[in-house]
Amino acid sequence: MGLVETIPGKGSYTAALSRRDALEIYGLRILLEQEAVRLVCQRANEGELAGLEGLLIELLQAAEEKAFVEVSNLDIDFHHKIWELSGNTRLVQILEGLIRQARRYLSIQTHLYETLIVGVEDHRVILDGLRGRDCRRATAAMREHLEKAAAAAVEYVKE
Repeated sequence: MGLVETIPGKGSYTAALSRRDALEIYGLRILLEQEAVRLVCQRANEGELAGLEGLLIELLQAAEEKAFVEVSNLDIDFHHKIWELSGNTRLVQILEGLIRQARRYLSIQTHLYETLIVGVEDHRVILDGLRGRDCRRATAAMREHLEKAAAAAVEYVKE
């Protein structure tokens, strides 16, 4: 199984989707994004969290409209905003590298949720935890969200 991947100046080819790659990428994302959430919980102000709320509203609307590509893009935007709000530039750089690798799984997983709204509702729980300064709840919600995404990716690429 694979998706077409294009490398500028080199052309297009079918990139294999491996179970091991999915497990490694999502395993790292789970660890690092929980840290990002913990940092945001400690340092973000209400204005910054309001920006995250705006992205969530757009994400929920796209999910209701079953706009698969937009959901995928907004999902990444939501996560990226959390990374930025963490204030840790190296963490952002590492996660940006992982998300480039994870993109091929992200493009399939929105189709794998029983309904798109179930997958995106996790973001509400993350944001609610952040707003309430409940770091434990917010990090647990991020972990659970990414574990579901990992399970969907692994199920898709079963070897």
